[in-house]
Amino acid sequence: MLIADFLTNIENNCSEISSLCVKHIIDKLYKNIDEADELELKQNFSDYNIYNKYLNDYAGTIYNKYSSNIDKVYIDICNFLKIDIDNQYTVEHIITKLERQEPSSLLKIEDDDIKIQAVENFEDKLNAVLSSNYYNKNKEQFNERVEKISKNLMLIKNVLQIKD
Repeated sequence: MLIADFLTNIENNCSEISSLCVKHIIDKLYKNIDEADELELKQNFSDYNIYNKYLNDYAGTIYNKYSSNIDKVYIDICNFLKIDIDNQYTVEHIITKLERQEPSSLLKIEDDDIKIQAVENFEDKLNAVLSSNYYNKNKEQFNERVEKISKNLMLIKNVLQIKD
């Protein structure tokens, strides 16, 4: 598939910010290349980590000028390309973020309201994983990691005396 045709198709069917973001990503992934395999393009644009990696330097434009975010762009592009957003990449991304969140760092937050909000956000993200169709179809792949995250959450809630 010609990259120019792919970009035109995105431009004609997605939001302006999504189109700009896709062009930005393509410029980084496919320097000096006019054609790309359609399956490869679809695969690259289903990978949430690519959005995080290649749009990092474009965040100001996304957030400030367009009042948008990477999640909205990802959803827009996935919907256009008929990619299920409940996929391996999004589940893996959330689990990895939760694994990096150490209980001690949450407990060190000085403002109690902010601390409670951080714990609630942590729990919301964990619940999003637990309710994910992809996760539920592939539990054995993630079970050990999710159990550890759940135990960390319970530890934090016990220390802060937050009831379910």
